[in-house]
Amino acid sequence: MISVRTGGGTGAIDDWNGCGAASASAIEKMRITATLPVGLTVRPKTVVSQAVARDWERFEGFGVELSHPQTTPRGQSVKRQEQRRGDLERVHLSSPDRQELYVEVARFSGITPQHEYASHKPYLEQRFGAGSVKELTQTTLRERPAWTYSFAWTEEGRQMERAALLIQVERDTYRVIYDPRSELNAQVIATLMIAE
Repeated sequence: MISVRTGGGTGAIDDWNGCGAASASAIEKMRITATLPVGLTVRPKTVVSQAVARDWERFEGFGVELSHPQTTPRGQSVKRQEQRRGDLERVHLSSPDRQELYVEVARFSGITPQHEYASHKPYLEQRFGAGSVKELTQTTLRERPAWTYSFAWTEEGRQMERAALLIQVERDTYRVIYDPRSELNAQVIATLMIAE
């Protein structure tokens, strides 16, 4: 679940391609539906148990809140990096293999989702090769427009994948990048809240 806080309560992206994610919030909700392109899915019915979440660290900054473990279920330590550079603020969570856990949330001040994609795509294609980045696809989060894209590459014989969701909140664009194949990533994303 990605919650977007508004003056009237909290909205949750809780139905991506028909895969419902359970809400952990008792706050009044408004249903937000995002239809993501093929390949961009969040595990169905992702639930973060209170026992697990209680042991997780909480990140709060730049209008974003999320929880994450210090150690993954496979025993990998989680590295959390926070960065602020110009109009970019981000938090990056990863396990050493960058597959069991890989979640990055960034806020870009004063740019649109289309501008973020237009600047990110050439960088990714230079790094991972032509054709590695899928086209930007518009979707909706209730009546609010949102956008998605994905990219993939091979690294040391391993197939790597990332999915991106772009959400515009006022003049800022929030970008969530994650490995869509990981249940742990889905659990971390289920704790994400973006203030509006």
